Amino acid sequence: MKMLAGNPLRPSYVSITWLLISLTPLALGFAAPTAYIDDRGHEKLTSALQVRLRIPEQTLQDRARAAKRLSGSANGEKRDKLWSLAWRADWQSHPEFSRFETKQRKGGARLVVTVPISVSLKLTKQTKLAKLVKLNGCQQLQTKVHASIDLDLGQKEPIHLSVRQTEVDRLTGRCSLDFLYWKLSDLLGQVRAAISDAVHGQDLAGKLNPLLKHATTLDPFRHYFHKWQRIEDAWVRADRLGMQLGSISSTGSALKIGFNIRMRPQIAFSKNPPPNNRTANVCPAAEDQFCLPLALLLPRTRVMPEAGAPISARESGYQLVPIAGRDMALLSYHQQGHKTDIVFLSGDQGQNEINNPTIPLQSEDVLTDAASWLADPSPWPKGRRPASLDPLFTQSKKLQTWLAAVKFDLGPAMWLNLHDTRLSMRGLRITPDELRALLHLTGQAEVEIDLSQL
Repeated sequence: MKMLAGNPLRPSYVSITWLLISLTPLALGFAAPTAYIDDRGHEKLTSALQVRLRIPEQTLQDRARAAKRLSGSANGEKRDKLWSLAWRADWQSHPEFSRFETKQRKGGARLVVTVPISVSLKLTKQTKLAKLVKLNGCQQLQTKVHASIDLDLGQKEPIHLSVRQTEVDRLTGRCSLDFLYWKLSDLLGQVRAAISDAVHGQDLAGKLNPLLKHATTLDPFRHYFHKWQRIEDAWVRADRLGMQLGSISSTGSALKIGFNIRMRPQIAFSKNPPPNNRTANVCPAAEDQFCLPLALLLPRTRVMPEAGAPISARESGYQLVPIAGRDMALLSYHQQGHKTDIVFLSGDQGQNEINNPTIPLQSEDVLTDAASWLADPSPWPKGRRPASLDPLFTQSKKLQTWLAAVKFDLGPAMWLNLHDTRLSMRGLRITPDELRALLHLTGQAEVEIDLSQL
């Protein structure tokens, strides 16, 4: 059922106040939340956001083809009293990775990249006795260079690369050396050592950096910080306060790099974005969780929906209808042509004023407490709750299930996932115009970026 613009909405004590009434018997005396201060005096009123970059192996290979190859040549000589031999090996890398693996290390991570190398070996100078040497099938030798790369959080780039160690495998191929005084293994060992020295002399970090520079960019996500963004039917803002490199793992077909971002999130339910200088409400969060302050409202006066509301019409599911000129919206549920009004929401918890004090109330899980209260028939006459509350009981359970794992589409190849979310109540503010329940939405937030789709 569509809501017509301009129709006044009166707060329904059946459809709105159940969430507040159900919390009345809860324990009182809970102090208003205060800032958490660590030993250095820094505020810890920040939230955690996990960013996961998924980099398919094919993406790395595509970037490798565009990058400058590893290549070079090496020369060597073997001398004896009666003979001498000189050789030359030309080598270059293949434009793809054969494999990569990840390892954790203190303060960051280590990526081991394996680069295939093709080697062409030939003799260039021989003495009379050494002219009896026959070197066959050595134009297509193969080896691999293993580069250990440390990954750290960079200042200018998201990830700083530094090559710590390189190793060259022994050479393989259908190569034979027919000479009584020198073994093939000794010759190939000399070639391998020369290639290893040549690889060390090249700017391996500079050549490998383009492969991961593009792949690990956070540019698609950076513009979401420090300004209001429209997500679904609400305005969301996250001010980034710090970032560090998190876990790195490999699934065999893709590389996954995680970043841990400290931020302060805000939400608003108005039709237009709030001003950037709006005073932000903050709330404490655990080290690996986010905490989003918001409010549940019970208006004492008539409220008006925005002209043209709702913002986005949908046949089924939850929908927010903005209220004219306020950071406030009506949360409703639509299914098969029926609409159930659930509650008024606001992203502003308001100011704690002397004339409008905050009454401390506590509920660690508002939806569970409300659903339990609605499901309990004992407080009602004749032991049964009114039938009109049945839809609200159903919606409180649905909303609880929906909040437990929410996924928002942020754009191409980018999703915001909320896990293990809970609504807790921290107090009640009473003003002449409304009752405002102060809520904290907590849980785990993760942004997933799949670079294979960009």
